[in-house]
Parts: sequence; structure tokens; C-alpha cells
Amino acid sequence: MDIFGVLPKVGYVLFVVSSVCLYVCMALSFVKAFIAPRFKRGCELKPCTDNAMSKLFQAILSLGFLALTLAMTVLLALLLGQRYEVAYVAAYTSRQLPLLYRISAIWAGQEGSMMLWGWFGFLSVAVFTRLVKSLEDEPAKWVALFAITFAQAFTVTSLCCKNMFSLLPHKPTDGQGLNPLLQNPWMLIHPPITLLGYALTSIPFALSFPFTLSKGSDDGIVYLLRVCALIAWLMLGAGIIIGACWSYEVLGWGGYWGWDPVENASLVVFLLLTALLHVSAIQRRNDAGKRMIVAISMCAYLSVICATFITRSGILSEASVHVFGEAHAPFNVVLLFFIIAYTAMSVTFLAWYWKDMPSKRIWTSVYSLNFMLWLAVLLLLVAAFVVAFGTALPVLTVLIGEGVKASPDFFNRALAPFAFSLLIILILVPLFYINGFKKRVLFVTSLSLGCIAGAVAFLLGIRNPYHLAIVITAVSSLASNVYLLWHVSKWYHLGGCITHIGVATLMLGISLSSECERSKMLLLTSGETSKFMGYNIVCDIESNQEQGKFGKTLLRLSIRKGRGEFDTNASIIDSPFGIVRYPGIKVLALADIYVSPIELTTVEKQASIVLRKGETKKAFGLNIRFLRFDVSEHATGTPLTFVARALLEVSH
Repeated sequence: MDIFGVLPKVGYVLFVVSSVCLYVCMALSFVKAFIAPRFKRGCELKPCTDNAMSKLFQAILSLGFLALTLAMTVLLALLLGQRYEVAYVAAYTSRQLPLLYRISAIWAGQEGSMMLWGWFGFLSVAVFTRLVKSLEDEPAKWVALFAITFAQAFTVTSLCCKNMFSLLPHKPTDGQGLNPLLQNPWMLIHPPITLLGYALTSIPFALSFPFTLSKGSDDGIVYLLRVCALIAWLMLGAGIIIGACWSYEVLGWGGYWGWDPVENASLVVFLLLTALLHVSAIQRRNDAGKRMIVAISMCAYLSVICATFITRSGILSEASVHVFGEAHAPFNVVLLFFIIAYTAMSVTFLAWYWKDMPSKRIWTSVYSLNFMLWLAVLLLLVAAFVVAFGTALPVLTVLIGEGVKASPDFFNRALAPFAFSLLIILILVPLFYINGFKKRVLFVTSLSLGCIAGAVAFLLGIRNPYHLAIVITAVSSLASNVYLLWHVSKWYHLGGCITHIGVATLMLGISLSSECERSKMLLLTSGETSKFMGYNIVCDIESNQEQGKFGKTLLRLSIRKGRGEFDTNASIIDSPFGIVRYPGIKVLALADIYVSPIELTTVEKQASIVLRKGETKKAFGLNIRFLRFDVSEHATGTPLTFVARALLEVSH
């Protein structure tokens, strides 16, 4: 008996079981949260006690989690077993694919990545169930459980639109293979970490509902919300950084960030989580900002679902280099339904309980730390809106005519004031932790170091006023936060100091690399030397190479300058997924040499001939006769430009 032959059916059945378990858990929590409390004698009318219902919920949830785990195990077995009769296996693997990338094919496609997201979602629900055990308000606990199960329902529902264990009419001898863009070590960890960050964002979303029901009086909930938001922020931030490294090494942008819609979608969520952490810091200081905590928690997860729609619906397939597939009507309908449902649920709760939430003034003086935190939150929220607006611009404009895509220059210009303002805040925040004369000394010293750095940058050739301002403020904030890190008295301030140092360093690096970047388009001929900024570049082109089952043209680059000599390789891969161009990168102490191939052309045989009027010569087997010049076109422009055309008679 062929065990692998029955695995697709087993995998599909396991997936269905896990989906049913999640729906049952959602139904149980809905009944306990919204229906049972309506009965006057609720305790007598309940078929079982609250404790028994909780155990039943956990048992069904555990069964669903186990079923989905086994379904993913079945998928992995099919991928490793090279069962190409399964459509998903044939679409994303091949016999030449290395083992690690065969495993990573689990999340290479839309269905597999959604299944992995669903698995992380089940894990989030399991963790969340443990967290809310301590809640004394029983209805509030069940509201939270309904919110978390409902938040994860869209993953399994979207997978119902297409069976990832479906079989092909006939078994091919080999699969199509994995997209060369995904055959990179960074892609082994980038999607799982990012999806885990997305899944964990549902926990602050779910906790915001019982926090609303408690009228902001349960400090235990807000503590759990803050911790879970921090973990989600760390995961998503790590995913964004890893994705940026992948983009630099693979996509040939010449940088780590290209304002691609998929990048922007995750950045919006990250900015909202950052704002949430700063609001929770305000709440921890003087018990204010509780309304903002609820609103931002809800908006953060709503932005996750919107990001999913942008990434996976196919509506921006022409605007992004790494969206998941093409438009699929049932899948898009499911996403739109959950976007509307989550929005309606959030708005209803906010509208119903907004007045019951305590409204305490966040800041009383502009010379306070709370004012700085509030200002940072405001800047982060507006920056998130700007990124979201620019990303959704093609969708918004297509409704009134032809779609317009926001260029990278739009994002750079629009967000420049926010970056500068945040750096100023980073300079000032450490001053509120220091008293007396040291505060003035720190401010003057930090600003002096920034001005010195700006003067050095000016002498080195940086003339752009904005970049000079960024250098001054970034170095000043570095000095201020490094001093605070050295003298910090409470351990929970360490994370903020280190993060702020990282932000200032990032801003400084972005500014300097943008201003100092030099680029030029070169025509590299095999065996010949090209020159650029004092570098001699020799390219040796090797065609008819192979990478797995794809054709590959290798460009061996030898770069010399003075006594230094560097070697790197670029390549162009011809695959069913399109032409893939791997840049050649050489990392130096103060700069990177980045060679991004654009296209490979074959230079035709050329010859030059000199003809007089009426003269005929032979070239390439053709008889070429020069008849006359045509100067009949009028002169135009200022100064005048004359056009002269040579009329030739060509014959065999």
C-alpha cells in the first residue's frame, strides 16, 4: 500500500478538523460572552459550570492545534517525499532543490504561508487562554476568548477557498521548482518570524476588549497587553530587518528599502505597535492614555488584515516585486469580509464603552516627559497614516480613473520631517531622567558633539541641508542616550535606551548612505575593462550555467583600485518565474561596491565605412550606396539645431 498516496486526503481531513475546532471554540466563547449573561438565572440555565466549559474549550482548542500540526507534518512529508501529483508540491519544489529550501517551500506559496500563520494563530490562542485565566470577570474573559478565536478565524477560512492538498490530473516527473528569489538563507527565517509577529498582534487586539469592559480599571490586563505587544513588536521588527537584508542581497535595489507595498504594509503595523508601547509607557507613569491603548491595539490588528489584503489579494501585483500570487476572487471576498467584521466589532465596542473609559489628561506641561511621549506617539501615528496612504494610493486612485503609484521619492519627502522631529525628541527625553546641573551639561555636550559631526560631514562633501541636520540631531541623540544608558538606574529603562540608540544609528546610516551614494549605468563587455570613480572593472561572462533546473549566466567581476583588488559575482537567472537578477556585492570598511545587472545583450558584428556622394561599397554582403544628405527639415530650438539625414540605397 502506498502510504504517500493517502496522505493528501489525510492532510485535508486534518485541516478540516482543525478548522471545525476553531469555529466551535469561537461559537462556545460567543455563547458564554454574549448570550448566557442575558439570562436572569444564568447559572441554573447553563448546561455545565464555568469550569467545565473552560475545560471543554481548552480540549477542543488542543484538538484543533494537534490536527493542524499533523496537517503541516503531512505537507512536509509530501514535500520531502517529492510527491509531484500534489499541486502545491509540484508548484514549489523540484528534484534539484536542496533540502532546506524544500522545507521552506511550506511557506513559499499563499496556501502554505497561510497554514503556517494559522498554526501560529492556534499557538497564540493557546497562550492567550493561559493568560486570561486570572481574569475575575467571567464574561470579560469569554469576550476576550471570542475576540482571539475570531481574530484567527480568517486564516483557516481563507484556506477553505482552495485545497492545498489537491491533486493534479496526472503526476509530473518533476516539479516547477522554487522561485530563485526565495532560494536565499534569509528567506528560511524571514516569513516565519514575520508571520509570528502578525499572529501575536492579535493578543493585544483581543485584550483590548476585556480592558474596555473593565472601564480601564484592570491594570493586570494592560500589563499583559504591554508585554504581548512588546513581543509582537520584537518579532515583527526582526522580520522587517531580515527582509531588508534579503532585499539588499537579492532584489538588486542598491539599498535595503525600496518602499515596496509589501514592505510598507509591515511597516505600518510596526509603527502602530511602536506607538502602542509608548502609550503604555504613559499609562504606566500616570495612569493616562487608556483610550488610546484600546484604539491603537485595535488599529494595529486591523492594519495586519489590511496588509494581508494588499499583499495577497493581487490588486498590487504590478506595483510590488514580491506579492503572493494573483487575484483570487473567493480569497479576496473572505479578506474583505473579515476586514469589515473586525472594523465593525472594534468600532462598536469603542462607541459603546468610550464614555465609560477614564479620560485623564496625559500631560500638564510641555516641559514634561509625558508630553514628549505623547508627541512621539502622535508622530508615529501620522507617519503610519502617511505610509498607509501612499501604499493604498493605487487602489484609491483606480476608483476614480487610472491607478497612480506613489514613488519612493514621495515617501522620502513626506516622512523626512517626522524623522527629524523624532530625533529631536530622542535628544530631549534623556534630559528628564537627570536633575540639576548635569542636565544642562548633557544637553550642551550632546548638541556640541552633533555640531562637530555636522561640520565634519560638511568638510567631507555633504552639502544637503536636510542630511546635515539629520547628522547633527542623530549624533546628538546618540550622545544623549549613550550617557543615559551608562547611568540608567532602573533595568526596564535599558530597552528604551538601546532602542533609541539603534534608531539614531539607523537614521544616521540612512542619511549618510543616501547622500554619499554614487551610481552609474555601465555596459560591461566580457574581457574588457570599464572605469567608474577610479575603479577598473573587468567582467568575465560565463553563459549556459545551471542553478538547479534554471538557466544561469554568471558575471565574474574583478574590481581594482590602486593596490586593492576585489572579486565578486553577479548573475542573471532565466526561470519560469521571470528573469531574476542577483547583484554582485563587495562589502568594504566604509562602503559597499554594488553591481546590479540589468540585462544581458549580444553585441552584433559591427563595421565602419566611409562613403562619398554617389559612391558604393560592400559590407556584410550588402551593396551600400550613399545618395545624398537630406536637410529639408527646418532648424528648431535655441540655439538652432539642424537635422541632416543620410539617404542610402542598400541592395544584395
